[in-house]
Amino acid sequence: MLDRVEKLEVWHCALPMPRPLHLGAITYTSRDYVIVRLTTHDGVTGSAIGYTRDTPLFEALTLLGPHIASFEGTPAEAADMLKRRFAPGWASLVRAASLIEIALSDIEARRQSVPLSNLFGSAARDVPLMVVAGYFLDQRGQGEIVDEVRSFVDDRYETIKLIVPGHDLDSDLALVRRVQDVLPSSVQLAIDFHGAFADVEEAIAYCRNFDDLGLRFIEDPFPSYEVPSVRDVADSLSTPIASGEDVSTPSVLQDLIEGGVGYLRADATASGGYTAALKGIARATSYQAKVAPHVWPHIHMPLAASMTAVAAIEIIPHDTGADPIDLVLREPFPISDGRWITPPGDGLYLPLDWERVAAHADATWTHRA
Repeated sequence: MLDRVEKLEVWHCALPMPRPLHLGAITYTSRDYVIVRLTTHDGVTGSAIGYTRDTPLFEALTLLGPHIASFEGTPAEAADMLKRRFAPGWASLVRAASLIEIALSDIEARRQSVPLSNLFGSAARDVPLMVVAGYFLDQRGQGEIVDEVRSFVDDRYETIKLIVPGHDLDSDLALVRRVQDVLPSSVQLAIDFHGAFADVEEAIAYCRNFDDLGLRFIEDPFPSYEVPSVRDVADSLSTPIASGEDVSTPSVLQDLIEGGVGYLRADATASGGYTAALKGIARATSYQAKVAPHVWPHIHMPLAASMTAVAAIEIIPHDTGADPIDLVLREPFPISDGRWITPPGDGLYLPLDWERVAAHADATWTHRA
């Protein structure tokens, strides 16, 4: 049982990128983060961070936050209470509830004086990172992307995920083949279409051109909540399909697994926190599916402690410019030879620099019980 939360703080930080980022039909001119810090009556704090994804995440936290201040229970009980209390609008609030549950889990681990991963299982598993290449392709050109891939090979990443636009087949195939030409046999390549296709027939016809290239997976021919369409593509290809980063409940994660998705892209910051993520991926092993959580290595590495199905953790290196989270951290990513080496310590390893957070915030909110 957690002690009562007496203070809730929320910051919205729109952090700059070097150029506009186009992902399918989506354009971001900044990476917008929301950061949460909860403090108990005796001073134990827990924190979390997530993308807004063009949702009213900050505003949703100001709505949910006071309900947590009056609640005493476990992180799972808190998440369940919020879901039941706000069921009609859950899809617009789940990201906010996710950050609250993660921050409460951080508090619970600190209360027990253990790393957060110990709440879920052993912390001893060594899970490789999957690095993302290809951001800003339209402005950088294929040559720069190939050079970027070479640098990731030198950094000893074992899986590289390449962003592929999905609009020009000849150009996309040329890019994938150029990248494969510089990969040693020890490095696997996956590709991500970011929901580029309008219908199932188009997606299947397009993706079949990549089906014999030996890819680790093909991600998001459609948004992950379009479960029937994702299933139809998965049924039509021999290459595994990856999906799941933007679903709002664990039941949809399970639907994706049962529908033939080979790599579940679970995101604890999007579907209800650790409680929902663990529930959603619980069936992965029995369906011979693997789990590759969506970014947030600080937050997702603890999942690997309890789930042997977790095969890789996604990472966007600072120098790509596409995920400038380093602007609010006090130390760089703890990466060595393509592995994430979490430093020892209690709670969630999320080294936020609170002075930097405050300096970059364009909106703040505080609630005291």
